[in-house]
Amino acid sequence: MVVAARILHCDIYGVIMKERFKIILLIIAITAYIAFDVYGDYTWGKGIIQNYQNEGWTIVYKQDNYASVTSPWTLIKTPVTGYWMVNVNGIKRYHRSLYLVPVAHVYYDYAQIKEDVSIDIIDVARRQAAYATPEQIKTNDLKHLQRKDSWYSYAKEEPGYEIIEYVTKKAKSF
Repeated sequence: MVVAARILHCDIYGVIMKERFKIILLIIAITAYIAFDVYGDYTWGKGIIQNYQNEGWTIVYKQDNYASVTSPWTLIKTPVTGYWMVNVNGIKRYHRSLYLVPVAHVYYDYAQIKEDVSIDIIDVARRQAAYATPEQIKTNDLKHLQRKDSWYSYAKEEPGYEIIEYVTKKAKSF
C-alpha cells in the first residue's frame, strides 16, 4: 500500500513536472519571439545604412513615427522607420541655383525593407525641389521644370525640407 502510494505520487509528480516543463518552454518561446521582434524594430537598418555611408551617402533625415499597441515597446521609444540620405559625391550643379542631387530613401514597413534612389533637382535660391526621371536627366529633357506645378516646397518637419536645407548649406562647395 505504501509502495503503491509512492508510485502514484511519483506518477502525479512526473505529470505535473511535464506540464510545467511545457509551460516553461512556451514562455521561453514567446519571450524569444518578442525579443527578436523588438531587436529587429530597432536594428533593421544598421548594416544597410553602413553600406550607404561607405559609398559616400550622408543621412539627412531620420523618421521615427511608428507606435502601436500591438508592439507596446514602440509606445516607449518609437523606432526609426526611414532614412533619407544624400550622396554628396554625386551632387552636380546643373544651372545657376539648380543642383542635381542623388537621394536615397531606405525604409522599413514592418514586413520588409525597401530602398528607393532618385535624382532630385534642388533650387537653392527658391528652396524648392522638383523631380525628373533618369531618362529625362540623361537626355537633358528638363522642360517640365519651367512649369510652376513641377516644383515643391516642404514644411520644416518633412524630409524634403531637410534635404533642401542640407544642399543649400553645402551648395558653395559643389
